[in-house]
Amino acid sequence: MVMAMPLAELLAVQALGLRLLCGPDTVEVGWAHSSDLADPTPFLEPGNLLLTTGTQFPDDAPQHSYDAYVGRLAALGVAAVGFGTEVVRSGTPEQLIAACTAHGLPLIEVPFRTPFLAVVRRIADAQAAQDHARDLWTLEAQRSLSLAALSRDRIAAVLDELAHRLSAAVVLLDLHGEPMSVHGRRTLSTGDAAAVRREARRLLQRRLRSGAALEVARGVVNLQTLGRRDELRGVLAVATEARPDTAATAVITSAVALAEFAVEDAARQQESALTLNAELLELATSGALDAARRVLSVAGRRLPEAPLRVLQTRFGSVSEPGELEHALSVRAGAGQVVLATRWRDVFVAIVEDRAADGAAELLALRHPPVVLSRPVGWTGVGAALREGLEELDRGRTGSPIIELGSGPLLGLLSREDVGAAAERRLAPLLGDPDARELRRAVEAWLSHNAAWEPAARELGIHRHTLKAHVRRAGALLGLDLDRFEAKAELWALLQAA
Repeated sequence: MVMAMPLAELLAVQALGLRLLCGPDTVEVGWAHSSDLADPTPFLEPGNLLLTTGTQFPDDAPQHSYDAYVGRLAALGVAAVGFGTEVVRSGTPEQLIAACTAHGLPLIEVPFRTPFLAVVRRIADAQAAQDHARDLWTLEAQRSLSLAALSRDRIAAVLDELAHRLSAAVVLLDLHGEPMSVHGRRTLSTGDAAAVRREARRLLQRRLRSGAALEVARGVVNLQTLGRRDELRGVLAVATEARPDTAATAVITSAVALAEFAVEDAARQQESALTLNAELLELATSGALDAARRVLSVAGRRLPEAPLRVLQTRFGSVSEPGELEHALSVRAGAGQVVLATRWRDVFVAIVEDRAADGAAELLALRHPPVVLSRPVGWTGVGAALREGLEELDRGRTGSPIIELGSGPLLGLLSREDVGAAAERRLAPLLGDPDARELRRAVEAWLSHNAAWEPAARELGIHRHTLKAHVRRAGALLGLDLDRFEAKAELWALLQAA
């Protein structure tokens, strides 16, 4: 954007001695050009001041000659005309004043003592001052963004500062083109917001780093993808009333760079959380619940409490499990606990029963279908995972949420009082030095309907070793696991514990 000097400011320079003869002084002048051609328009640009001495007009030139001359200038968009007196004419011709008045074109009188070059230099000095001020603004804005990036809120603080500096509406969209956060006092209309979402999705579907400028009803929206190629993590949209100039573009570019760092850092944290959650899931489902709780307590977190629901869905890109885990945690809010991670080739979320419906709806919006297990205790999570995976493998279409049924009787196994009784009954097994290994063995065996071969394959042990583990567990509990009733009792105890 070319800096412009208000005509009133130029007229206020007393050393130039300029005088406004007609027209408004509210126009802005981008540059000054001198010419005495009868038609200088091929050499002019809109928004400039034309300086002339009038040699193109004979003494007997009729009024229509002046009208045609000024008409051409007005049609081009010349900002104003300056007439230099006492060079060819004494004073400014009345015909020129009349023509400029008729076309609403400002006309200023330039005294003989003022060289045209002095007018040009004054405009140049004003532009240089504006450029310098704009450079300082850019540096200060970039400094503020950098300081915001060091704050606790990081990316939110950066985007708040960007919105403030540009008087813009700033929207951070996720990798599905859905708004994650909105910043600034300006707001997008419903129609503009929908157009931004569509354009964001178009950019994300290309799976390339790219940007776009979108014309909307209330201005211009600049969009830029965030993340590496083939692993885009979202889009930053900046809505302004007018197309950003060079300085504003530089500030937006800085914000994008800082947002990139913040998004990548958040992704690394999400990846670490997923890895930790996978280990915690292994601990919790293998009977080491207390150990899992101790690990989480250090991080100020806690495990979801039974009754639990297990949600499973397949994901598309490498970054999505972390995004889904973050989205679920935000949706859950205070008082609701989520343990989310990868399991085989699916995304798994273990939530408390009261939070299950909302979590399932959120996942189903992004990656249907979602399999929602029956209510289970921690010992039943392993079986729920396998059941959910089998359901996903069936490839059923239709409902975005597939809820695995459970009767009210099975739901009672998750009650705390039943769980406490089950733990007492299982105490001989749980207290054995090899409790973890034995429990995994019997759970896998029971989940495969007491079939030795598939259970042994899952555990990675020989079937004879598995049989020895099952016999030992039965002996510890006083159960004859060759009988159906004993198998059913052990399964119920493990579900309830």
